[in-house]
Amino acid sequence: MVRFKNIAGVILFVVALSINIFSGEISLAQQKLNSGQIFEDIGEKYNYCPSVIQDGEISRYVFYCANKDSGVIRDYIFYRKGVYRDDKWNWSSPFIALSPSEDGWDSIHVCDPDVVKGTFEYNGHIYTWAMFYLGCDTLDNTHNQIGVALADDLNGPWIKWSGNPIVSYPRDGWWGVGQPSVINLDKKGKILLLYTRGSSTGTTMHWRKYDLSNMNSPLIEGGGEIPTDGLTEIDGSSVILHNGALAYDDIDYKLYLVRERHPFDNDEPSFISSQLQIAVTSINTIWNGSGTWKVLGNITSLVSGKPRNHNGCIVKDVYGNIPDRNYIEVFYTVAETRPFPACLWSYRIYATKIKINCSLSETPLDKCGGGVKYK
Repeated sequence: MVRFKNIAGVILFVVALSINIFSGEISLAQQKLNSGQIFEDIGEKYNYCPSVIQDGEISRYVFYCANKDSGVIRDYIFYRKGVYRDDKWNWSSPFIALSPSEDGWDSIHVCDPDVVKGTFEYNGHIYTWAMFYLGCDTLDNTHNQIGVALADDLNGPWIKWSGNPIVSYPRDGWWGVGQPSVINLDKKGKILLLYTRGSSTGTTMHWRKYDLSNMNSPLIEGGGEIPTDGLTEIDGSSVILHNGALAYDDIDYKLYLVRERHPFDNDEPSFISSQLQIAVTSINTIWNGSGTWKVLGNITSLVSGKPRNHNGCIVKDVYGNIPDRNYIEVFYTVAETRPFPACLWSYRIYATKIKINCSLSETPLDKCGGGVKYK
């Protein structure tokens, strides 16, 4: 499993939800009505860290992290296809999308997938899809790094890029970099990558802007640390921003965020969060390195019915945008309070659908977090 090491100690990552939206509070009954488990797995299996791609009105894919063999803690990236039929999403059987390599930087675990559509030329072939993922080559879950794989189809096969890792980290005993979240800014090769960094200097989230049109010669076009102003922790302590998944509103140029809140509870498992926070900001917050997040609400056990809520994502279209500007859907991981490793077998993916009321034509810019179009 992907554990996290920072100055305060060791943290493991996974997902959950309860929401207040701009125009008022969504009732707890409504939240519960719109919430529930997505699919089940049999045996000593864990499912967590989802990434959901809506590729049509009645079609979507969920990529997620799971163990292949019952009782064996080794991360693979799986996927299931969902088809909307009979007023519900019907999910296929699980398929492996990506496995750990035989050796090298991602030979122990592959996890934290996020998938985006674009135009990516590599060795004379133009690929349509890119999967960013965390890879690890240690048993103590340090030295995490970020890689990318390419495919012609969401069903694969996925080809690992020979230049991996695309974001590297030295073997210094700290957690490293991972938990990527990606947005295609021009629907071609301009990619905004957001990710977590855990080192001796602390735990932070960062961004990089790439031109990946030519994967034989990728270009970094900018980068920096993601501000935390406006975000809040459960006890009012200083914000530790990590494990954030983002989605873009390319009409009003806003970024939606789901992230884990601190501090974590002391009873086992004490390495994952009990709450997730949902927030929005202008894309200018990224470009300028300053700005304020508007908190929309928090996902708690009152919604999921579970004591642990962690490793969330926002449903996105194929380019990383929210597919419906009236709603956002949050997929996340829940868990029971049990000793390790029994707690792992309770990791299951839930989802909550939330109505949002935040149009720049109705709400002032400082309330809604609008921005300017990427050039």
